[in-house]
Amino acid sequence: MLYQNAFFGSLFCKAKQSNAFINLQYEFNITENNTLKSGISFKHLRLNENIVFTDNFINRNYAGNYNRNENIVGLFAENLLSLFLNKLTWIAGVRLCNHNEFG
Repeated sequence: MLYQNAFFGSLFCKAKQSNAFINLQYEFNITENNTLKSGISFKHLRLNENIVFTDNFINRNYAGNYNRNENIVGLFAENLLSLFLNKLTWIAGVRLCNHNEFG
């Protein structure tokens, strides 16, 4: 958890942020030179931010409370193939993610 209180000129910012990341993967050696990885991942972000102007002579309008709560779930697969005595590596992969706000 990260806490921050800061003044930037006439701008006061108070913020609290927490992050979490979980990654579970399975790795399978198809052959000595070919590896398949697959798994799921989860990322979480919670941000609470309060912005206050101690004076507002230039008419800024973004003061207020900002709260974000983001969750991203993903599925992935990756195939790694080493060729020519490990002098050439070919990597192919696919990833599918879903964000709770943006899809």
